[in-house]
Amino acid sequence: MSAKSLRQSPVAWSFVWLLIVLGVVARLAPLANQDGRLLSQWPTEDGYYMLTISRELGLGNGMSTADGSMVTNGVQPLATLLWALPYALLDGDKTASIAAVLLLEFIFACLSAWMLYRLALRLLPASAGRDPRWLPALATGLWFASAPHIANTMNTLETGLYVMTVLAMANLLLQPRNLETLWRLRRSLAVGVLLGVVFLSRNDGAFFILSCCLTYLFMGWRGRWSRPLQRLPQVLVFGVVSMLVALPWLIFNYTTFGHIMPISGISEGMSAQFGSNINHLPQVLVEVFLVILPIPEKFQKLPVVIGLCWALIPVLLVIVVMAWRRANALQHQAFLLIGIYLLLLSSFYGLYFGAPHFMARYLFPTTPFITLFSVAVCVYLLDLLSRRGLPLHMLVGLLAVAVVGLVNWRTYQLGVVHPHHHTLAWVKAHASEETWIGAAQTGYLGYFHDRTLNLDGKVNFAALQARLQEEKDGEPGALQRYVINDTKIEYLVDWYGLLVWMKLPVMQQNFRVLVADPVANLTVLQRLPAQP
Repeated sequence: MSAKSLRQSPVAWSFVWLLIVLGVVARLAPLANQDGRLLSQWPTEDGYYMLTISRELGLGNGMSTADGSMVTNGVQPLATLLWALPYALLDGDKTASIAAVLLLEFIFACLSAWMLYRLALRLLPASAGRDPRWLPALATGLWFASAPHIANTMNTLETGLYVMTVLAMANLLLQPRNLETLWRLRRSLAVGVLLGVVFLSRNDGAFFILSCCLTYLFMGWRGRWSRPLQRLPQVLVFGVVSMLVALPWLIFNYTTFGHIMPISGISEGMSAQFGSNINHLPQVLVEVFLVILPIPEKFQKLPVVIGLCWALIPVLLVIVVMAWRRANALQHQAFLLIGIYLLLLSSFYGLYFGAPHFMARYLFPTTPFITLFSVAVCVYLLDLLSRRGLPLHMLVGLLAVAVVGLVNWRTYQLGVVHPHHHTLAWVKAHASEETWIGAAQTGYLGYFHDRTLNLDGKVNFAALQARLQEEKDGEPGALQRYVINDTKIEYLVDWYGLLVWMKLPVMQQNFRVLVADPVANLTVLQRLPAQP
């Protein structure tokens, strides 16, 4: 079968449909709750923070945690509000509500895929003899079915919702008529509202807002500065309206916590040192471009992997430049939008922010667009090879589907036990529901044991203040004194590393070691009885 006939045949379309089926099955299979997968397959540790706060909000306790006793803003507001609806309707049921949240995320993922397909129809080139819908459908299917993309859109965090809002805005912006036609005031106001929603979906959406404003400003530029000046009023409307939409959230943050940023961001950024993530950035960027083949976490820090990824970055830049030279006017605007957005995200999280283990999630919103680029480049290369007598389309198509299927199956096999399951198991076995528990990592534990106090500051402002005090003083102890003097914590339950707390004299005077098990990765500290 020739490459041309293959592209026109049902075989080519079968790859697309297989990918869609894989994406649907992988997302929905855990909802059957076999082996407890509903609670462990997709919700992440940070996802449980959002679920906990959403539950309290749904039960009428406001944006809070620790059994409704502690006001917090350590989440992204829009997803938290949406996740609260199932809890309100289901009377706070912890299991059924997670299933409902995952169904919402599935819907958002499907809508995102549809938006990506609509965008791809305008951006991806149509070749002679090929159905113009096939390449956009293939790229969309790969994005929808790829294991890293599934995990990021089903993590019970805001990621999937945020990507959907980003794609909605990109669809509005990247249209041929916008190259020459100025938006009227009504449309500019509507775009400003949508950009505000983007920000409320995730606060680093400010980078995307800036990217959209710059892209619109220079649409149809052609070296004439009069064009950006004509578009400047609309851009100012975007910015002002988006700020007005975001303002209630910013005011709440500042008046309650003294900072416009959620306390979770401050907590994560405390460990940051300028440039500390730079050696992790190339691996994440390569993963973004590879689309379907994530680099296993245990390999990412290997010098050979770091070196290889650094070597691939210039190659990727050359490919981007070559593609730019072949691009039409609308594709140029897409390059500009995503190029600015990726540069801002990479600079902030690669050079300034901490938490390198979250970088893949932070850069994930760029993946829909880069998937279009990567798939288009691969198909172009395959077309070139086919003209030289190497019909590789079927082989590569089968290989892509097989890789996606195998990675998804492996993910399904591994995603059974949550990494904090053992801490919850100990609490359930040894503490009553009325007992106050403290831990640095309280996403999973705090969701299932209501009276749990977070101690790393992600959702506990008092703990964050104590950590900031330690940073100011240059010595530990403030956080421990907060636990001892200002809380009713009876047990501290966390990973084995918590044992280092017992080196402090103030802890030795007030707590004793109950469990210290490096094999089980568990430490339990018990408060000593008060001295008469």
